[in-house]
Amino acid sequence: MANDTMLTVLHGPQGTASPCFNRRGILVGVLTTMLVPLGEPGHAGPLDSISLGGGKILRQGSFVVPGRTPGGPAGLAGSDVVAPGRGWLNIAFAIEDKGDLTLMILTQQQKAQVSTGQRLAGDPLARVAIEGPETAHHSVVVGQGNYFVAFLNSEPKSITVTYRASIKAF
Repeated sequence: MANDTMLTVLHGPQGTASPCFNRRGILVGVLTTMLVPLGEPGHAGPLDSISLGGGKILRQGSFVVPGRTPGGPAGLAGSDVVAPGRGWLNIAFAIEDKGDLTLMILTQQQKAQVSTGQRLAGDPLARVAIEGPETAHHSVVVGQGNYFVAFLNSEPKSITVTYRASIKAF
């Protein structure tokens, strides 16, 4: 049965040529699929205007920071970042919506405190107020270790954040 399925993939039903394989089973047509550009031609990503400055990307992506619940704490979303050595940890971010967020860079101990609802013992490595819409970045000096990049949302509505964490060793 498995051989019948493979032959159907290679040659199509009843021996006809498959759109991806010729009669000899040689893969054709894949290059045109791989050459199709991702995204719109000429469309830059939201962080393309912020240079890496010789840094190495550690992590990047997007997430939705939930809104503050009535009478509750600020919404929180973030990402763990591992710094391979001492350097400038740069967090670039883009927020397309109108709203107020706070960027914080925390140690793992501070992350544990925040995740259990405790107050932070000591100051975070960075605390930056952001008024969206905005595209910007913030850098701090870190040593080798694990850090948590957190975005807090004091608005009642959710806000989407695109971010890139990079490091430039020195």
